[in-house]
Amino acid sequence: MLSAATPASNPLVRAAARVPGAASRTVLIAAQLAGAAFAIFYAYDQDTLFPDRHFARVWLLAVVAAIFALITLVPWERLPARYAWIATAFAALGPSVLIFAGANLAQRDSGMAVVVAGLVALAALFALASRLGRDRYAVAFGLFAGAGLVWLISAISVVFVDR
Repeated sequence: MLSAATPASNPLVRAAARVPGAASRTVLIAAQLAGAAFAIFYAYDQDTLFPDRHFARVWLLAVVAAIFALITLVPWERLPARYAWIATAFAALGPSVLIFAGANLAQRDSGMAVVVAGLVALAALFALASRLGRDRYAVAFGLFAGAGLVWLISAISVVFVDR
């Protein structure tokens, strides 16, 4: 936990702790909403570009990314301190699923927009966690958990969807 008596040695952590909490929360919400919208738009756009085909795997990935981006917008920072690590890791799932799902969709501009929205949301989450004195390693854990979740969804869609 960061306090005035023990300043962080990492300049990025010090910079993140100086970002106002309200600004971080606003950017986090806006970026996750934009990422969810771009993911759904990507799937819709692909169906309109190729009207003779339906891309069920793309829809599955886009919808799951949008759902996780919206579910993790709960005000996790208001939970009691004993749930802080779990709540911070859960909050990081939304941006990380956007990043990795967007990486799977990155052949079009709207897929890259999903990646950028996820990166902006993750940076805002890191700043908010630093500001609140939460464990920033939970953000990293949520990032890797989101990568695993996207991998799992992709594997399930290859095996079970469009068979």
